Amino acid sequence: MEKLSKIFKGLFSPIEKEIVVKINEIIDYLNGNSGDGSYKVYSALLSQTGTDAPVAIILKNTLNVTPIWSRQNSGNYYFTLAGTFPSIKTGVLGSKKYINMEISSSDAIVVNTFDTDDITPMDDILSNTFIEIRVYN
Repeated sequence: MEKLSKIFKGLFSPIEKEIVVKINEIIDYLNGNSGDGSYKVYSALLSQTGTDAPVAIILKNTLNVTPIWSRQNSGNYYFTLAGTFPSIKTGVLGSKKYINMEISSSDAIVVNTFDTDDITPMDDILSNTFIEIRVYN
């Protein structure tokens, strides 16, 4: 099989650049390369019901440890892994409108979910919801 060529990343808007970076990562994967190693990643599909902590279907985890998911309050969940998330080198991505993710400390990332009508914190929003956390070198 012929190897695929990467897409040039110049002269694009920031959103287009992010898309191109993702496409290039997919091309690296398809070519059997692990990329340039510039970051570690945790990608998962999250689901949460009732008063339970979120449950993750892990798609990729290069953090080398398994983090702990916990529920603090309605619509408020923590992803905990001691000393792993330096705020200046950590990025979070999510796939739903009524979810907010942010770096709480170097030990935790907080995920908040909201009711779609009045934006109050609410459980039962996460249903195979894609999240990705990147920790850059």
